[in-house]
Amino acid sequence: MVFIDRSGEDGAEILEKLEAHRKLISETLFKLRDNLKNADGAEMTSAVFKALEDFGAFEKVKQLSLYFEQNDESILAEEELRVWDMLMQLFDTLYETLKEKNIYHRKDILSL
Repeated sequence: MVFIDRSGEDGAEILEKLEAHRKLISETLFKLRDNLKNADGAEMTSAVFKALEDFGAFEKVKQLSLYFEQNDESILAEEELRVWDMLMQLFDTLYETLKEKNIYHRKDILSL
């Protein structure tokens, strides 16, 4: 299974793409760290959801599902989307359950 077509790319192009991915990942994680500091449960849930959005997680799930569909793996395609829906339901439940509740977390977890 190939998600990136590297045909015709030279080393500099690959390094440029890797650097862009590194930058996205590090910026998103630093933003997540900052959003988690002093956050209540609902804010933590929202921060993690926002990080998934920033990573483009849903787009990647859709791409993976389409790949499976195109390769006669419709059961896996449906499963990818079903797992995503379950994750979103979990976030909704966590948000409502943890709304305005202080979550005590260890400082060293957030000291990236």
